[in-house]
Amino acid sequence: MRRCKPAPMLVVLASALLAAACAPRAASDAPELNLQAPLPPVAAQYRTRIVRGGAEQIVEWRFWRAPDRLVSENLTARTAEEWQREGATLFLKRAFHEDRRGIEYQMDDLRIAGELPQWTRQALLLDPQVLAALTLRRGLLEGNTRHRRYVGEFGGSRWDVTLHIEQRLPVRIERRRDGIIERTELVALHALAAAPWQPTPTDTYPFIDYADLGDMESDPFVQKVHRLLGHAPGHAH
Repeated sequence: MRRCKPAPMLVVLASALLAAACAPRAASDAPELNLQAPLPPVAAQYRTRIVRGGAEQIVEWRFWRAPDRLVSENLTARTAEEWQREGATLFLKRAFHEDRRGIEYQMDDLRIAGELPQWTRQALLLDPQVLAALTLRRGLLEGNTRHRRYVGEFGGSRWDVTLHIEQRLPVRIERRRDGIIERTELVALHALAAAPWQPTPTDTYPFIDYADLGDMESDPFVQKVHRLLGHAPGHAH
C-alpha cells in the first residue's frame, strides 16, 4: 500500500511545537521560596567546574540530606563530610576513604576555628545571606518542576543562582570573581528514600579528635590532613 509522505511544513510545525514544549518557560506564578519550612530529604549529584587562568578543574560530588544529618562526598578526591545535629549542637566528621581514617570535630572545635556554620547554609548548599542579596530574575517552569533564578553581586563576586523551589536545592550556581569562574550544576536528584547510591560506609574507620591533632604532628595521615585542609574544617567539595 502506498504511504503518503508528511508535508514538509507539518514536519517543521511539529518540531517547533515539540521544542517549545521541552524548553524552560517563564513561570510568573512560581511560589515563594520558603527557607523556614523543613527541608525535604533528598539525594543529589553535582558537577563543579572551576576555570582559572585557562585551566579547568572538574569535581564530581554527591549530597544526602536528612532532617538531622547531611553527608557530602567528593567522588574525585574520595573524601567526605558528615554533619550531625542534636538539638542545637553540631558535630562534624571528615572521612578520607583512601586512608580509611577520619577526623572528628566537636562544636567547641568548630567554634574555636571560626568555622561553625548555620545548619541552613549547610543544608541548602548555599548561604541564605547570598540569596537575600541577589535579585529574582524570573521563575522557570521545566515540565512540572518550578525553579527560581537569582542574579547579583555579593562579597565581591558575581552570582547567578537557579534553585529548585520544591526541593529547595541549587540546580545551578555560577560565581565569578577575579577572572575565576566556578560553576556547579545538578546532575541527578532523587528523594532520599529512593536514592540509587549511598554514602561510602565509615563505620570501621578510626576517627581522631580534632583537639588531639596537635599531639600527632609526626603521624603521616595527620600531616596529609594538614596539607589538604589546614587546621580549619571546611567543605569537602
